Formats: sequence, structure tokens, C-alpha cells
Amino acid sequence: MRDFYLLSQLIRNAQYFHHTFYIGKVRSFLAVFFNLHID
Repeated sequence: MRDFYLLSQLIRNAQYFHHTFYIGKVRSFLAVFFNLHID
């Protein structure tokens, strides 16, 4: 049971990291996109 709990925590952390990484990529892409159009 304890191993299952640790595994679920690991999966949750991985999903959270992937989500924040994806948002960071989208934000940087939008920033570059808008900067190109502003100039």
C-alpha cells in the first residue's frame, strides 16, 4: 500500500511538472510571437 502511495505521488509530480513546462513553452512562444509583430 505504501509503494502504491509513493507511485501515485511520483505520477502526480510528473504530471504537474509536465503541465508547468508546457505552459512555460506556450508563454515563451507567445512572447516571441508578439515581439515579432510589435517591431
